[in-house]
Amino acid sequence: MEKLLVKGTVQATRIVPDYALEAPGGSQLTWKAEFRVAYSVANREYLVWAESGIRGDSEVDVRLRLPRSYPPCRVQCDLQRPEVSVAYCR
Repeated sequence: MEKLLVKGTVQATRIVPDYALEAPGGSQLTWKAEFRVAYSVANREYLVWAESGIRGDSEVDVRLRLPRSYPPCRVQCDLQRPEVSVAYCR
């Protein structure tokens, strides 16, 4: 399996549940943001969701921590199957 590293661009964000903790007094849910990253291999565009590293106790908390401009991203993909990939945005 040959790996390829290409440049990716953040196109969107989403806020999703990250971790749920059940406790006797109730449950606690934490949230995280993910980036939708577009990248191109052999003139064909692909999309992948990537970890942003942004977490919080509520959706609003995470939304407030989102950057005004998106970080650069690198996408590592399989040269034979470019849709199989992992993006790193920091």
